[in-house]
Amino acid sequence: MLFKTREKDVLFKLLINMSGTVCEAANYFHDFRIKEKSHLYEYYTTVKKFEEKCNEELVNFSRELNKSLITPIEREDLLYLADHMYDVVHWMEVCASRFDMYSIHKTTDEMRQFAEYVEKAAKEI
Repeated sequence: MLFKTREKDVLFKLLINMSGTVCEAANYFHDFRIKEKSHLYEYYTTVKKFEEKCNEELVNFSRELNKSLITPIEREDLLYLADHMYDVVHWMEVCASRFDMYSIHKTTDEMRQFAEYVEKAAKEI
């Protein structure tokens, strides 16, 4: 066969996988309870793993997007969407790193509410 047919909607499947990672990270970000200083490093490293996974998915998405001749919607819009989904997880990782850096192990009501909002936003994604 001269031309290989590509699987339809591969870009959307990659976006769905990435949104699953965003949701998993947000669930962990919200549900993990930091009770003492020793929990901070575990919390940060786990959120960092989610960020690395999401970054890898963004790279894979970009590669597939570059291979595509015709996209279902504008390339720039697809890349913008994927990049901003990655940003959600990236900023969770930044927040967790600050908790570890400044030894913040007592959470306030505002912090819990913020994490709840992040989780709800990730579910919407």
